[in-house]
Amino acid sequence: MIIDGIRIVEAMRFPFVVLEQVTGFATTSDLGKVWDLRLRKLGYKTHSLIADPRDYNGITSRKRFFHVATLLPNQFEFPEQSPRDNTPI
Repeated sequence: MIIDGIRIVEAMRFPFVVLEQVTGFATTSDLGKVWDLRLRKLGYKTHSLIADPRDYNGITSRKRFFHVATLLPNQFEFPEQSPRDNTPI
């Protein structure tokens, strides 16, 4: 999957690429490192974050890995975290 994804990005030269994956993609394998390195070599500025949806007004607790790569000159920042609402559903 990772090699095919990189080939597609390389061929299409998308201005903005977003990847959402399980946290292990970034923490327990080299796949996340390879993905990031290859995109940087293609000229992308990269940003990554492991986020818990509860910190962004979500109601689930499944943490996810987000990777954003951009060729655009604009500054990118992930949204700020919100206070958790611990009210039971």
